[in-house]
Amino acid sequence: MTGPKAFNDKGRAMDTRQPHGLDALTFNVLSGKGSEVAQLLYPRSIERHDVALLSRLLARMETLCGAETPSVRVVVTGGGLLELLPSTGRPPGGWGLRAASDRANEAAAAFKEALSQAKRDYIIGVDVFAGPRTVGQFACVVRQGREPVIVWKSFPVGQEANYLAGFGTLDGRCSPRIVETAVGKSLILVCHDAQAFNHRNIGLVRKATQETPRRAAMNEMQRQMQEQQPEWAFNLIHQIDKPGSLRTFSTSYQQIHDDHGWSPCVVGSFGYGQDVRPDLACLAAQAQYPRGLACGIALE
Repeated sequence: MTGPKAFNDKGRAMDTRQPHGLDALTFNVLSGKGSEVAQLLYPRSIERHDVALLSRLLARMETLCGAETPSVRVVVTGGGLLELLPSTGRPPGGWGLRAASDRANEAAAAFKEALSQAKRDYIIGVDVFAGPRTVGQFACVVRQGREPVIVWKSFPVGQEANYLAGFGTLDGRCSPRIVETAVGKSLILVCHDAQAFNHRNIGLVRKATQETPRRAAMNEMQRQMQEQQPEWAFNLIHQIDKPGSLRTFSTSYQQIHDDHGWSPCVVGSFGYGQDVRPDLACLAAQAQYPRGLACGIALE
């Protein structure tokens, strides 16, 4: 009996149960050779549940950077590059922030081992599932010569407020999102976190007469930003499936840059849908402010 079929970007069928399917994917440097930062854009259609296989993929990325883009010092993936499916049983106390973070930390340890000889830092999107829901959305920052750092999403979109681990708690909003990376002090934003700096969202959230969990999360991000003044901001977006999907993120990136006196550089990376494959070079450029900051690399 054959396994379920999916199709890669070249229209060829691939078996999503095939454990070595990731090994057949290639890296395509879209633009920006000579940059210090690389955006690793990945197709959402690939299976992404095996940390060992994804660790091997990132080791291949390291080889590519060494050969073709040696100036790159930080690689940023899209959100949820690794999807950790529900483990057997329910953790004591349920799927709170600690339980979800423990799983993300296990993945970070595997990434660290796979990249132990790497010459650059990696910021890797990791999602933790409980049933069909992503209760934890993380960025694993794997740095050379230092312990990995786990940054979690604290500004949910829509119904995520009902199940995002830690939302509405002090621990949840105090994500340690300013991290020292190879390019300097960096703000790490997991997907919708970037919208906490968008003028429209700021206006909507601050209309409330009392402090809400969203406003508290927004205020904490602004506090960390003002106190630590990072030189860079990196945003891990889960999915861009049409060209217009990036518009709000691009606006937020410009506002992050323009609203702070030290003018931080902003780079986003993302998972992509099949329909935007022809536009990836343009979209990668749009996910930078100012333009020309990063090297776009598509996994195909």
